Amino acid sequence: MADDDRAFAPTARHMWDQLLTTPPTVLQNRDIETPHQAFERLRETVEQQGKTVYEELVQAHGERLALERERGEHAFAARRRAIERIGLPQVRNHRLNLLEQEEQRFREKLERDQILPEVTPLLLVRVEGCARG
Repeated sequence: MADDDRAFAPTARHMWDQLLTTPPTVLQNRDIETPHQAFERLRETVEQQGKTVYEELVQAHGERLALERERGEHAFAARRRAIERIGLPQVRNHRLNLLEQEEQRFREKLERDQILPEVTPLLLVRVEGCARG
């Protein structure tokens, strides 16, 4: 992000790739307050830039949960039908109770499975050009 708040996502990705492959040369370390202020300034831009990706992840997660719920319901229904066909009445009732408890735990687990977005800075780097002459 430039000092005038323009965001350069492709440049940032290129710089990240370079940091992964080429050891950087550190010319100066900033005091602790400067990176904190920089992060606060960048957070809003990061959230705006990442909103589309986040929404895609939420949608994919919802689709996965729906598929898991559908498969679970199908499996529990099949198991319930099998239990109801065989065994003594007391045994069937006991097994149906156990199945109901397992199904309840399954539903509770799906309801607890939530997405909580978080922005965690890995690295803040200030790149300054050098004067050519």
